[in-house]
Amino acid sequence: MNSNVPTLHSSVPQGASARARVDSPTTNMHAHLRIRFAIAMAGALAACEHTAPFRPGAYGASGPLNPGVVARLTFNLGQDLTPAWVPGTNAIVYTAERMDRADRDRCLAFMPGTGGAITRYVCGTSTPDESLNVYGETAVSSDGHIAYVRASNTRALFRIGPDAQQLDVGPLANPTDARVVHIVPLTTAWGRTYDAVSYLGWLSAHRLVMIGDSVRYPRSCGSCPADTVRTGIEIVTVDFADTGLGTLTLVPGTDSATSVTPGATGDTIYFTRAGDSGIHRYAFSTGQASVAFDFGPGRLVRDVTVASGRLVAIVDGRVADGGDLHVVNLATTADSIVAQPASGGPLWFARPALAPDGRQVVAQARVLTITPIFDPATGILLRVDTTAAGGNDLWAVQLP
Repeated sequence: MNSNVPTLHSSVPQGASARARVDSPTTNMHAHLRIRFAIAMAGALAACEHTAPFRPGAYGASGPLNPGVVARLTFNLGQDLTPAWVPGTNAIVYTAERMDRADRDRCLAFMPGTGGAITRYVCGTSTPDESLNVYGETAVSSDGHIAYVRASNTRALFRIGPDAQQLDVGPLANPTDARVVHIVPLTTAWGRTYDAVSYLGWLSAHRLVMIGDSVRYPRSCGSCPADTVRTGIEIVTVDFADTGLGTLTLVPGTDSATSVTPGATGDTIYFTRAGDSGIHRYAFSTGQASVAFDFGPGRLVRDVTVASGRLVAIVDGRVADGGDLHVVNLATTADSIVAQPASGGPLWFARPALAPDGRQVVAQARVLTITPIFDPATGILLRVDTTAAGGNDLWAVQLP
């Protein structure tokens, strides 16, 4: 039996009798799946293992994926994040932490979405320097342009946040030959300040959609390391047909947005909001919003992406670590969940990218260690402790 072969299971929330506690400050986990794993795998779970060291040029799966197989695409001791598809090709672009560089820059990496070696990197510098440069939140247009957020800070200063940050658009063939669409942080005409932007998507050749974010760095004690708390404020569009900085326009009714993605045309977006189990659809032509799908009360829903009549979202889990990968048929409203690998530890997925044909998903994922805690006297299951690995790799799922 191939331990990597997944299936799609009908997603039916369980009742209150199936609840358990997962230790996390970020809360809101639908626990029935975790309990099912804990009972089935209590005797087989092993400690998290993050595979072989990162070697540029010999990276990822050795060949194309087989239909119906969930496969690990990258093997990085650092972070591989936020994949995006390159329209008209089978390639993806994502943010790769370069563990082979002293500065550990996070560069854009291009590779086949079906697996294989990285074909090229795009970095701030060709060799390590005194700065940490990060390219992220990438989106590629159908006419050969790429939008991304570039941030940097001086390593010697030990700053928590970036020294400089900007939203750039450039040609896919040479992304660093870019124009600055906006400097970040930025303050809107209506008085909102965004510390960062995320979830970039193309609506037309000179128009993007994105979320404006608040970023805070709280400490639980005076000597404790700072945490990073990123919160979506609202969704805006950015028009940059002129040569100056882009013009921001608020999308009404999108406060506390947690993700956004373009629909089949530039007239429609889909989005999620904090504390809301629904996937919302907004049409610019009518100014009307509707609920495209609702996962049910109490569900933690985010990271929506839509293509070819399918909707993919992350449901439950923990915001900081990921959750389960759901696939919704928008025509029939059938909701399925991608089954976990039978070996190697279950996964929590985040930031999925659905291929334009709707047949494949690539997402960042963390391997979980799930530990059932039993009462030593009675043997009764007391709780389920879930620990996510520190690093994210990319995984691909072929959809039926």
